[in-house]
Amino acid sequence: QEPEPAKEDIRSIKQQAELRKRTKMLAEELERTKQEMEAIKEQAKKEKTTHDEEKKRLQTQLQESNDQVSQLKDKVSDLTSKVEEKEQDLEFTKTEVSVLQNAIEMMNLVDEKQIEEKY
Repeated sequence: QEPEPAKEDIRSIKQQAELRKRTKMLAEELERTKQEMEAIKEQAKKEKTTHDEEKKRLQTQLQESNDQVSQLKDKVSDLTSKVEEKEQDLEFTKTEVSVLQNAIEMMNLVDEKQIEEKY
């Protein structure tokens, strides 16, 4: 009867050895997975930092562009006002010139009439 328990013991010992071997393989696989996860986390952290920096850079560029647009709008408004003022000055000057031309013509007519009356 002793041989039977001995076979059981040997089988049990083999099973325990197989279980230890599997446990060791699983522990190694778990460690590799943990390392991969850590590497993925680090990569994601780097990408997030890069993304955040790019976002800040783009926001700064957008703000600068908006400021430039605002300044250009102000310049356009100022120049439009100056053009309108110059157009008003031009119209006034045209009116003055027209009035002066009419006055000169009238004076010429008066002079011609006076000359005709003398002779």
